[in-house]
Amino acid sequence: LDEERRPVQYANIYIKDKPIGTLTNESGYFVLKLEDGIEESRDSLIISHISYHNVIYPVRVAYEQKEYRLTENQEHELTTIELQGSAAKKEVSLGATQKNSNHFIRNNSFKPHQMAALIKNPTSKSGYLKKIQIYIGSLGNTVDPIRIKLYDFDSLCNCPGQLLLTSDLIIKKVRRGWNKIELSEFYVNLPPNNFFIVYEWLFHDLASSNPAGFRASHALGIVHNDDQSMTLEKFGDGKWNKNQLLEGKNLKLLIRAKAAVYEK
Repeated sequence: LDEERRPVQYANIYIKDKPIGTLTNESGYFVLKLEDGIEESRDSLIISHISYHNVIYPVRVAYEQKEYRLTENQEHELTTIELQGSAAKKEVSLGATQKNSNHFIRNNSFKPHQMAALIKNPTSKSGYLKKIQIYIGSLGNTVDPIRIKLYDFDSLCNCPGQLLLTSDLIIKKVRRGWNKIELSEFYVNLPPNNFFIVYEWLFHDLASSNPAGFRASHALGIVHNDDQSMTLEKFGDGKWNKNQLLEGKNLKLLIRAKAAVYEK
C-alpha cells in the first residue's frame, strides 16, 4: 500500500540475491512461496517500484507484517512540459528500423532485470513521443507482463538519467511480434539528442512456477546494430553496465519510438 493505503500495482517482491520473486496484483496483493535454504535471520525481502522508495525487511520480520507501506519517491519529479503550436507535423520513427528478428535475448537470472536501449535523435527534431514499439519473439512465455520506462540521457555516466515520465507503463497482455504503448495522452517532449527506453522483465511467482523454480522469460528481439546505439542493463539496485553479449556481437534491442515532430 502507499501512504494513503491505496494498493500499489506491479511492485517487485523478491529475496535479495536469490531467484525467488513475484509481483503485486491490481489490488496490491502478492503470494511468495519461500524455498528451502532461506535463512530467516540473514535473508532479506525487497519491495521495489519505479514511483516509490525501496523497502527492505529481514525475512523473519516480513513474516510478521500484515501490510507493507511504500513511500513516494519525490526524486522522480517531471521536468516542465512545453507545448508548442505548429500548423504542420509529421511522424518519424527513431531506434531500430528492422521489421522483425530471428534472434532474441531472455532473462535467465530471474532477478529484477532491466535493459536500456539508447534511442538517438540525430537531427535534434522537436516534437513529442507518440508510442513505443517492442518486438517479442516466439520463445518464452506471454503470461508475465512488461514494464517500460523512459529516461533522458545522463552525459556524466552515459546512462539513464532523469525519468521523462513517472506513469507506470505496463503491457499486461504480451503478444508475440510487435507490442506497442500509446504515449500521446502524456505529451512527453522528444529529447533533443538521446534518450533511453528501458524494458523491465516482470515475473509472477518465480519459485512456484515449477519445481525447479524456472519459467522461460519473454524473448526480446535483437538485431544488427547499424547506428552503434548502446544497450545497458541493470540487475536489482545495481549500476547500469553495457550488456557484454550484445556489445561483443554488435547487436541491439529491437525497440523503437514513434514521434510527432514539428516541421521548421
